[in-house]
Amino acid sequence: MFKKSIAAALLISIAFLSFAVIPVCAEEEEIILEPPAEVEPEKEVIESPAIAPKWEEFCETGYEKVEATERSDVFDIFSFVKSERAKKNYWAQRRESFNKYLNYCNTITDETDKGVCYTELRKIETDKNDEYKHQRKELLYQHNIRIDK
Repeated sequence: MFKKSIAAALLISIAFLSFAVIPVCAEEEEIILEPPAEVEPEKEVIESPAIAPKWEEFCETGYEKVEATERSDVFDIFSFVKSERAKKNYWAQRRESFNKYLNYCNTITDETDKGVCYTELRKIETDKNDEYKHQRKELLYQHNIRIDK
């Protein structure tokens, strides 16, 4: 008798599940795939030579608006404080130099010449960044500090 009740419960469960599944299957819709629309190839964006460079393109993150300081105090005995001040001064001087050159470029009236000036400024700043990265790697090497593992 116990086996009959288990069998009956099993049949009822199967019947219930089959009724629960049938409506889901009955609601299936035919999906028609349409050919993809013609996709235009991306046009190469050519930077206009007359677009002024921005300091943030060249500056290390976090040093965009630092000011130079000649302050010297007790905290200079800590090498990390001294090196951080030196780094801030470096980026402040670079920004000042960048802004002077940018102001000069902005005074040029001919758009072609202005574009050439902006291009020169970009090259100068990119070269300075390359030199800065090289000097940092040299300094790390001299102090036997490894960052890339």
